[in-house]
Amino acid sequence: MLYYRELGQGAPVVLIHGLFGMGDNLLALAKSLAEQYRVILPDLAYHGRSPREGGVSHSEQAASVFATLDQLGIDSFRLLGHSLGGKVAMQMALLAPTRIESLIVVDIAPVHYLEHRHRNVFAALKAVPLDQISRRSDADRLMAVYVEDAGVRQFLLKNLYKDEEGGYNWRADIQALEQGYELIARGPDIEGSFQGPTLFIKGENSNYITRDAETMIRAYFPSFSFKMIAGVGHWLHAEKPALFNAMVARFWA
Repeated sequence: MLYYRELGQGAPVVLIHGLFGMGDNLLALAKSLAEQYRVILPDLAYHGRSPREGGVSHSEQAASVFATLDQLGIDSFRLLGHSLGGKVAMQMALLAPTRIESLIVVDIAPVHYLEHRHRNVFAALKAVPLDQISRRSDADRLMAVYVEDAGVRQFLLKNLYKDEEGGYNWRADIQALEQGYELIARGPDIEGSFQGPTLFIKGENSNYITRDAETMIRAYFPSFSFKMIAGVGHWLHAEKPALFNAMVARFWA
């Protein structure tokens, strides 16, 4: 069973974070929805506080989320996923369309991304000698060689924690994610379509959803609609949270 946080009461909503993330990345959205929904924030396998087992493919990650929801007695639900979480959410909707009442996919498309977009991130994480650092700022300084954006480094450093022995460790399983990256980069590995209401939200400055992706989006999700948030990149929910949260709330109203 995956680690998860739960907020609020009402009809269930499931929010799935992206690569190197954890459920808390979507906590601001969860709090805004918890006034009228039961919100579930799982940590995906190999991320956060969840077990490092089950496989990193989209179908395996989807199975882990479904198994956790089964344990919670949740059958049908609204579903949102950002980035990798969006890929897992799409896989879930295609695998079990009758369980998903509606779907929101945030800044990702159902395509195979051929370009490796995270080499610098893996290099930055592996550059930190966990047994030698004494403070978080040490890790930040070493990672800056590979990741210039301070905001991205702070996001990654949320994974850094002190274990029971007082040493530093990563919550995400960096080795498993790097070894499984080719699987992570793929699109859905299932045929069929999800006929339910689907919203794709794109950051204007992000290149994860291109015009070329629309054909695949329409094939898998024929009832889709599309929204774009101006002036933001891939982390749109963090860059303009009030606007993003309102967009989600309107779609699910």
